[in-house]
Amino acid sequence: MQRVFNRGAQVLEYGARASMIIMVITVSLQVIMRYVVGRPLMWSEELARFGYAWFAHFGVGLAAREGTHLRVSFLVEHSPPILLKALEVLRYIAEIAFSALLVWQAIKLRTSMGNIKAYSLGVPLWWLIAALIPGFVAYILSSLVKLCQLFTRKECCS
Repeated sequence: MQRVFNRGAQVLEYGARASMIIMVITVSLQVIMRYVVGRPLMWSEELARFGYAWFAHFGVGLAAREGTHLRVSFLVEHSPPILLKALEVLRYIAEIAFSALLVWQAIKLRTSMGNIKAYSLGVPLWWLIAALIPGFVAYILSSLVKLCQLFTRKECCS
């Protein structure tokens, strides 16, 4: 099972890298075309926006796996152990609920958007919304694993 989670993280990493490369190349090309050549590209802003959306949401899944999301830890650091465990359980349940809501709404929005397309690229706009799905599904899985570890006090899915 751990191999499956590692493979999923690898897919997220490759996706994040590819998205970042697309975004950087597109923005660089746009700057060169606009300020050096004097002929801006019509499609570059849209492609950079798609790249950014996918990069950011792949990053959500990776940050969840590594536990590097920002959080306010003052209350947690000064809590007794029993309250600390309750706060951790509450945290993971909230993460799962919020992520599941985002994935559900992204799927729902995709079906309601119909065939609306990006003006310059002609790509369906639901591809922007679809960027939420892999990152937040990974967030759900990471939170479930950490919740399992919290209750069993051992590595889950190994």
